[in-house]
Amino acid sequence: MRYLFYIIIFMLLLTAGVITLTARDGKQPPGDYIAKVNDRYILKSDLTKGRNVSLDSHDIKYEFINSLITKEVLIHEAMERKIDQEEAFRQSIKNFYEQSLVKTLLDRQLEKPPPKPTEADISAYLNLHNKKVKIRLQPVSASSQGSSEVCQAETIESLFQNLAFSLRMNLLHLHEGDVSDKIDFMGCSYTIRLDTVSKTAQNGSPENHEKVAALIEDFNREQLLRKWIAELVQKAHVEVNTHTIEVPQ
Repeated sequence: MRYLFYIIIFMLLLTAGVITLTARDGKQPPGDYIAKVNDRYILKSDLTKGRNVSLDSHDIKYEFINSLITKEVLIHEAMERKIDQEEAFRQSIKNFYEQSLVKTLLDRQLEKPPPKPTEADISAYLNLHNKKVKIRLQPVSASSQGSSEVCQAETIESLFQNLAFSLRMNLLHLHEGDVSDKIDFMGCSYTIRLDTVSKTAQNGSPENHEKVAALIEDFNREQLLRKWIAELVQKAHVEVNTHTIEVPQ
């Protein structure tokens, strides 16, 4: 009877010890964990996060699990070396965070439907295809990227389809002698004068109606985004200290 009493006491103490150790380690391990690496658990739900491959294959699934284990080992080693406390690492995290934030904002803004291309836009584009145009770019003022020295007048003769896309789009509804509104192009602000439009012996295949519609819709989407950004800049309080950016002579 005495031996039985000692065994019961011993089991109670052992159970208490296990409970204490578990309490020191933290919470009970999650029931769906796949592996434990040092003090971190890889959960079954982790298999569905951030992967771009199918895990239907048994070998691929274990290869993916091994990659997660390797990642956790490397993270642990980096933390042991206190890389996370280095200024260069903190700056890289800040840059990544800001870039991700801006990208997400722009992606959401681009989800807004742009104005649909009109039949007049599409017909004008198709009519100019394979034709030779002569245009004159007249600088209006330098943009923030350009300077008056590089923003110079320029005459261009080219097939319509060989022009830069933004130039093409601004020629659609101009007639010979017409001048466009101000546009930003290559770091400068210009107006475009359409001097001549002439037929050529080009036998290239005509543009597809749907393809042209898609091109114009993409241009409209880009213009909508540019306008939105310009409005944000205009509403913001911006000060530029030119003395700090002047190039010393």
